[in-house]
Amino acid sequence: SMRITECLRMAGDASQSGIVRNGAEIAAKEVGTGESLASSLVKSKRFPRQFTNAVQTSEASGVLDVEFMRWAQAA
Repeated sequence: SMRITECLRMAGDASQSGIVRNGAEIAAKEVGTGESLASSLVKSKRFPRQFTNAVQTSEASGVLDVEFMRWAQAA
């Protein structure tokens, strides 16, 4: 299986946005130190509050994969 840090970096690299790419790299470093995904995304200050709140809720309830699929379909 792939580590979340690798997923963040890959998603950032695939993004057409320098802001998202930078935020993903910051978040990957934070996750690598043991921070939760949600708090890492918040700390990067590059993602909308609606998105980070959704990640926080889905991370806590164990449905992060479902939430990411929902966001991917909305994009």
